Formats: sequence, C-alpha cells, structure tokens
Amino acid sequence: MHRRFQVPRPGRTLVSTVAGAILPLIVAAAPSSAQQLYDFGTAFGRSTAVAGSELLVAEPQNILRPGRVYVFAPSGDGWDGTGVLTASDAEPSDHFGRALAARGALAVVGAPRAADGAGAAYLFERGASGWVERARLGGTAGASAFGSAVAVSEAAVAVVERGPSGEQVRLFRRDADGTLAPDGTLTGQAGDLRYGAALAFVDDYTFVVCGADADGMAILDLHVRGNTSWSSAVRVSPGTPLTAAGGLLSDDPYKECGLSASGDRVALGTPRGDQGRGSVAIYRIESEAALMFVQEAVLTAPAGAVGRLGTSVALAGSTLWAGAPNSNGLMGAVARFERGPDGWSEGEAVRGPGVDFMPVFGLSVAAGDDVAVIGSPGDAYGAGIALAYGRAATSWDETGTLIGETEGYDAVTGDAVDCSEGTASGFGCDQMDLVALLPVESMGAARGAMVNDVWGWTDPETGREYAVVGRSEGTSFVDVTDPGNPIYLGQLPKTEGSRGQAWRDVKVIRDHAVIVADNAGPHGMQVFDMTRLRDVDPSNPPTFDADALYTDIASSHNIIVNEDTGFAYATASSGGGRGCGSLQMIDMRDPKNPTFAGCYTDLSVGLGAAGQTHDAQCVLYHGPDEDFRGREMCFAFSETAISIGDVTDKASPVVVSQAEMPNTAYIHQGWLTEDHRYLFVNDELDEMQGLTDGTRTIIWDVQDLGDPVLAGVYVADNNATDHNLYVAGNLMYQSNYAAGLRVLDVSDPTNPVEVAWFDTAPFADEVPGFFDGSWSNYPFFRSGNVLVTSHKQGLFVLRRRRPIS
Repeated sequence: MHRRFQVPRPGRTLVSTVAGAILPLIVAAAPSSAQQLYDFGTAFGRSTAVAGSELLVAEPQNILRPGRVYVFAPSGDGWDGTGVLTASDAEPSDHFGRALAARGALAVVGAPRAADGAGAAYLFERGASGWVERARLGGTAGASAFGSAVAVSEAAVAVVERGPSGEQVRLFRRDADGTLAPDGTLTGQAGDLRYGAALAFVDDYTFVVCGADADGMAILDLHVRGNTSWSSAVRVSPGTPLTAAGGLLSDDPYKECGLSASGDRVALGTPRGDQGRGSVAIYRIESEAALMFVQEAVLTAPAGAVGRLGTSVALAGSTLWAGAPNSNGLMGAVARFERGPDGWSEGEAVRGPGVDFMPVFGLSVAAGDDVAVIGSPGDAYGAGIALAYGRAATSWDETGTLIGETEGYDAVTGDAVDCSEGTASGFGCDQMDLVALLPVESMGAARGAMVNDVWGWTDPETGREYAVVGRSEGTSFVDVTDPGNPIYLGQLPKTEGSRGQAWRDVKVIRDHAVIVADNAGPHGMQVFDMTRLRDVDPSNPPTFDADALYTDIASSHNIIVNEDTGFAYATASSGGGRGCGSLQMIDMRDPKNPTFAGCYTDLSVGLGAAGQTHDAQCVLYHGPDEDFRGREMCFAFSETAISIGDVTDKASPVVVSQAEMPNTAYIHQGWLTEDHRYLFVNDELDEMQGLTDGTRTIIWDVQDLGDPVLAGVYVADNNATDHNLYVAGNLMYQSNYAAGLRVLDVSDPTNPVEVAWFDTAPFADEVPGFFDGSWSNYPFFRSGNVLVTSHKQGLFVLRRRRPIS
C-alpha cells in the first residue's frame, strides 16, 4: 500500500490506486433510516482540521476499509501526504473521521459508528516520528454515536454522544503525563435540542457549545472549568432557528450549526438563519464583573454563497471562513470575511471546482492564521476532494488539491467461481455462480464514479455478446462473449456541457445504443452504433463520439425501447426540449436520425408533476385481451399508479386504464410475463416508509387491459429496497440494491418462489434505504449469462446453477 500522496500545484492532481480485498472482514453497521449523504462514496473531506503547519482531511465512509484521516505537510508550492491515521481497533464503516478537531500537536478523531454504533473517539499526538494514537475513549453505557462531534485543547477533550434523553457532551481532562480521565458531562438546560451540534475550546478552561433551546432556536453556551468541575457561565441566542423543518442533505444533526473560537472571539454559524440563506454571528467574550458574550456582528451570505451559510465555520485571527454547502445548486461555496479597523467585510465567495453530482463544497472548513482547508466530500462522485489555501501578501491563493487513495474490488476473471457453501469469492449466494467481476475503475470510470444501468446486445452477424454499462459520467462497452474474461472496449463520455449524475439509463434498439441521463442539464439522448465495436483494438480502448444526439429532450430519467416497432420512449424529461406529460415517443426506425413522434400523457398519475412517469415497458401486444392484440401498448410506471396506454397511433395515443397500487409510496418499474397476461411491479420507497415487512412485488392480472386486477403480492424474506426487475422465460430477475440479485420462479405467476440469489454488496445489511448494491440486470442473452451492475463494485457476470434432477 502506498503511503505518500503527492498533491501538486493547482491544476494537477495525482492519485494512487490501491487494490483492496474483495470484502471487508467485518460487515458494516447498518445505517439509520435517515440516510446520510454520500452513501455512494468515501466522502474524503467530510471533516478537516489544521494542526500547526499540517492539514488533516478525513475520509470516514469507505465501506471496504475503516475510516481514515490523511495528513498533508507543505512541500514547496504544494502539499505532500505524509501519513494516514486509523484507529487501533479499526473496522470497516466505523466512520472514523466523521468528526475531527486539532490543536497544535494534538488531534481527536470521532468514529460514531464504531463498536456496533456505540461509537468511539481517539486522541493522537504528533511526535518526532509522526502521529501516534495516545488514547481511545468510549461512551457511557446505553449511549450511542459517541464521537459525533469533538473538540480538543492542550488540556482537555470534548466528545458528543447520544444519551437516553438526547445529545450530551462528555469532557475528559488531560493530565501532565498525557493520560485522559473523565471530567464531567454537560447536558444543557431542560428541553434543549441537538446539544453539542458543534463544540470548540476557547482555551484550556473555557469551552463553547451550540445547539437549540426547547423552541428550536439556536443557542450558544459558554462553560468554564473551576478548580474541580465545569459549570455553565452564560447563554446567548442569535434569534435564528436551528431545527426548523427541512435539513441539510446530509441529514446530519451535527452539522446543524458551526462553531469556532479564536482569541476572545467566537463564531456561531446558523445555517437556517436568514430564511435558509444562513448567517454567522460573531461574539466577543468579555469579563468585567462577570463573563459575558457581546455580539459584534451578524454576517450574512454574500452573492455566490447563499445556501446554509454557517454549516461550517473557521475563525482564525482576523479571517472567518464560513461554508455554504447548499449554495449554487448543491455545488457549494465558502464565504471569506475579513475584520478590519471598521469591522467585518461583506464577504467574498470562494467556489470549488466541482460541477457534477453534489460536491457540497464547504461542508467542512478549517483554518489557521495563514492556511485553510475546505472539504468538498461530494466531489468526484462522492470520493471527495479538499482544497488548500495559503495567505499571500494581499490575498489568499489556492495552493493544492488534496485527495486520498482510492480502493476498489479486485477483478474476478478466468474460471467461474462456483457458489459453494453459500459464497463465491466472498460474495453471499445461493444457486448462482460468479463468472466474472469487472470493477468500476476497469471500465474507464473517473475517480469516484459508480455504475448504474446495464443492457445487452448480441451482434446479429457474429453472435458476440456485449454489455452496455451506464456510469455516473459516461457509458462503457464490454465484450462478454467469453464471460469469464470480459473485455473493456471503450467508452462514450457524457454529452459535453452536461453534468455527471447518479442516473444514466441505457437500452439498445436496431443495433444502436440509446443513452439518457437525469438531472444532468443539456444531455439529450445519445445514439451509438454498436457495430463499431467489431473493429476495436481491445489493447487500446477508444473514447467514442456519439453517432447522433437527439435534443428534443435535455435530461431524462429513463429510456424505453420497443425493438418490434422501432420506437423509443423517454420518461421524466426535464431541463429543456419538448415537454411531454408521461412519455415522449421517439421514432428510431432510422436509428441515426431519431425524430420526435408524439407525447403520451396521462395527467391522472404522477407525484412530482401531473403525468410524470419513472419507467415503462412498451410492447407489440400479443396477450389475452383480443381488443388490443397486434397493437403497441405501453405500461407506464408513474409514481402513484400504473398507466396503460395504446400508443399505436403516435399522433393520438389513448389512455386505456390505470392500476392503483395498494399502500403506494413510489411506483418504480415493472415487467410483463412473456404471454403478456401478468405484470410484476415494484415500489422503490415502500420498504423505506414501513409499508411492507419485506421487499414487495405487486402482481397484476392484465388479461383485460381495461380493468387490471390485483392478483397477488410477493414479500421477500429480506427488506432491501427494490429497484429493477425483468422476466425471461419463467424466471424473474430482481435487482434489489443491498440484497443483490434475486431470482424467482414465476411458473405460477401469482405465487413466485425464490430459487437463486447473489449478493453483490455483502457489506450492506439488507435494510430499506441503503442505496448501494445491485442497480440493474440484463437476463436476456441466449447464453444464459446474466449481467448485473452494482453501484461501487462494477459489472458482474453471473450464471444460475442448474437444479439437480
């Protein structure tokens, strides 16, 4: 493993890639139902600190290894990575580094998910040979999330935990020999909320805490230590809410306020202040007859940094840095304020380099007198970056882009790995063999990118089989003809000017791949001639250009194709182009010249907007309803219900009926049986909302298209969130995120029976809302090989074991 992380001048970024074990040794602790942001990534930069001349940047959310804190030291005009801190009892997904604080040669690191959620905190000290762990701290019995927020001085450590009655602050005194001893617990006043959302030491004997009072208004408490214990000295409130409805995307209560102290001043960030724009109150600590806070200024967001200003704050001398991670459409920004003879400046916005996904630049910020570091944990698709700044004579200049090591899964190629005794290469399984695994980074992906949708294509001339794999920022093409040795053949990047995002959808029609992306700006529908793959030299995979770009849509959540008729259907289009209520119909009979064919609209369905549709299946109908045989029918999965429509006449499509799901949360996707008699449908959010005890599939009898009948409900023995399902023959293949691929025998369509499964993300408990694991699958190859994409893992090639007769 490499231990040096060179971080050069701005504009250049180097990264070391480390091959990790296929699976962690310890299964990750299950997240709460309120999911944290960046579940897809490692979140490098989630917390930051300045320790003398060094910068500390945490990476708390790596699911393959324990959390880390990277140490960077100045080197010429840039920064060198000089070490990595981990806990002495480190375990994967411990969230070591979720909270981080430093002062001088001391640093304290919180790991709130360590010890099965009880949490821990670790004190490190820098010596001649680097940083050394000096103490491990644990919470009180019955408490949890110890280490959610931390602070350190030369003489004390403070750590937040969640006790039976809410958050509380544990204090530890550092003796002359460096050992730590308990030094009291602070719980605030009766009714306080989020007490200890942020902490800071003013000096060894003065300590400040922010939270909310019983009315949800932000408060700032100052505590002082006497001869034997800590006591509350003064409380103030800037008059802004802390716990109003709606929250940070991180849903992290310990980012509800920002707090920093320098000299006799304290900066209190209240990101919900100024109607959600955010604000920072500056207080001076004065002591005449008694200690008191005197409000010096209330700083509001300058242009370019409007959006939860004060989520993080760093006060160093006469400079204040305040993060506004929700500004600029979740790109994020930081406001820098300077204090002069006439008071505080109006502030200047500092933006990060991120343009894709949700960089939330400024979710963390730390500073010293002449240096600052800003975390952007959502950048690089959740892998995260941090930017370093240094004070020049008359300005602050960016001095480096900081990144951590990346770690992924090892490729599995060669001979198939049989599912034996419930595992295949460490992946849980039953009656499903692992033929191959091609990791994300082996398919041309950018740092941090994940895979999403997948489709397959069989070359009609050569019979070779290919995978079309969607990624956050492009599309990969893989030859899977020899399934044990998949070959990456090249990529088609996202449309120039569009944004990388979590969602990309791919299909193949008339030997052409069609590709859309959601919430990506002006992406359009890319068209790529798959026959171009015949001539690729696999030793030099090219970056392709699209053969055509259909621009009557900008962003679109999904693309559906009907090979029989030559039409494609775009759903949930946004950001420009032609507006269609449910499905935009696109003529693909001349694939390189796609043309608008019409709109199918059913205004009686949809959540986000009337008619809005998430996915669909469009077929040349050959089912039992004689009134519609030979006609092109679309089954649109439209959030609140299923809309069944006759789209044969593109100029005059007809809504035939709706099927309203029981206990609906979000009707997501579905697929017909091959005889078009039954329709299997999933609901992506019913598990998360507690509407079902297990992963639920709804079964509809659609023999009368005008009157769909609820025929049954299948509930799995796990509770993972379901995503995409497809039917091939008498088998249904379900991609159910943390539960992986589930294969059901639907010979009796109203009574499915699970016959095989493969867990692509065994580190994840099968809990609702954990959005990692199997996104989609393609089970339609004549070879019987099944393609499965899994977010951060990559492309799996699987094969069902044949039952022993």
